[in-house]
Amino acid sequence: MGEPEPRLRPVTASDLAAIAEMVRRAEAFDGIPRVLHDDELAEELDDELVVLATDTRVAVAGDQVVGYSYTYHLASDVREERCYVFGTVDPQWRGRGIGRALLDFGVVRATEQLRSSSHDLPR
Repeated sequence: MGEPEPRLRPVTASDLAAIAEMVRRAEAFDGIPRVLHDDELAEELDDELVVLATDTRVAVAGDQVVGYSYTYHLASDVREERCYVFGTVDPQWRGRGIGRALLDFGVVRATEQLRSSSHDLPR
């Protein structure tokens, strides 16, 4: 019997500590010289521009967080509209399609957010 197949679902407040821990492992593995604190992640995701139910996904295998993604839509009426897609996958779970699934979610959601604007600005 192998490892459980990861599934995607929206992030909840109870996931934040596990996501932050997974991000710290990923950033250390990738040589990114920063340490994400739990409260920093909570602040990033507790923003009026991020709706947990629609703009986030966490990849969970069993009870382990193995990746996450979220979109951040910067609406504008001046120059251009932008929507960023952020996320990462636990280094031990890379190469299994989790990042692709999270990125696919992010691109689809970002496209929806950008198309929701009534402006004729570049996106």
